[in-house]
Amino acid sequence: MKKHFFKHLTAVSVILLTLSVGAQSSGSNTTSEATLGDWYKKLRESPLSLYYSAWAGTARNRELAEKADRDANAIIGIQTFHYASLGLKLSPNDSISLSSAWLNAYAKDYETDDLHFFTDLTYTRKGLLNQKDHGINLSAGVRQRIFNDNYRNRKYKQTHYGFTAPRVSISRSLTDSLSFSTGIQYQLFNRSSGKAGIRENQWVITPTFAYQLSSDWSLSLSNSFIARNGKGGTKDHFMWDTTMSLGYSINSYLSVSFSVGSGFGGGISQAHDGRLFTRNLQDNVIYAVEASLSAF
Repeated sequence: MKKHFFKHLTAVSVILLTLSVGAQSSGSNTTSEATLGDWYKKLRESPLSLYYSAWAGTARNRELAEKADRDANAIIGIQTFHYASLGLKLSPNDSISLSSAWLNAYAKDYETDDLHFFTDLTYTRKGLLNQKDHGINLSAGVRQRIFNDNYRNRKYKQTHYGFTAPRVSISRSLTDSLSFSTGIQYQLFNRSSGKAGIRENQWVITPTFAYQLSSDWSLSLSNSFIARNGKGGTKDHFMWDTTMSLGYSINSYLSVSFSVGSGFGGGISQAHDGRLFTRNLQDNVIYAVEASLSAF
C-alpha cells in the first residue's frame, strides 16, 4: 500500500511541477511547448483549482507506539501529512472544494501503513464584508468531514464517522506588511452509534498574525484554540497550540516553510489538567518543514 501511494504521489507531483515550470517559461521553442503553455494558462484561468501540500515533522515516542525502554518524550522519527484539494468556483464569490489528507509515520522499530485520514466537502461564500467598507474581510461556509474507517477505528472507537462544521473566516490588513486572520468553526460530530461518544461538539478558533519580511519571505504566528464539550462521562476541556513559521515563496505557485510548534492537542495548555500551562513545554515541541503547490 505504501509503495503504491508514494508511486502515485510522485507521479502526480512530477506532472504538476512540470506544468508549473512550463507555464512560467517566457518563450517556447517548439509547438508542443507553446501548446502546453497555452493549455496550462487556460487551466489557470478556469473555475478549477488544485492545491497540494506536504508536511513533515518530528515524532515523539508517546505519539507513535510508546516503547517501555525509551523516554516517552524522545524524538524517534518523523510524521508526514499530505493534503490535496480540488476546487470549483461557482461564481465570483461562491466555491466548493473536495479535499483529502493522508498521515504517515516513520521511526525505528515502528511500522505503519499509509493512513487515509479524512475527506472534506466544503462550501465557501466570500465577500460578505470587505475591509474598505466594513473594516474587515468576512467569508462563511460549511464543511462536512468524513473520517476514514481505519482512522476512525483508532481515534474515535467507531462512535463518530465525521463532523459538520459551520465556519467563518475574518481577515484584516493592519499595516502594509502586517495582517491578521482567524477562522472560527463549530464542529458538530456525527455519531455512528447510540453509544456515548468521546466528544459531541467543539469550537475551533485559529487566530494568525503574518508579517511580510520581503516580497519572498514571510513570518507567521498561528494559534489553535479548541474548546470541547464532552458528554457520556467525558470531560469538557480547552486546548491551545501555537506555531511560528518562516516561509519562502519560490514563485507564485510553489512555497516552502520551516516551523517550530507546540505539537498537537494541547501542547501549550490543557485546561483539564488543572494547570495554566502544560508541564514541560519543551517536550511538546515539533520541528517541521512544509512545501505547498497551487497547481492551478
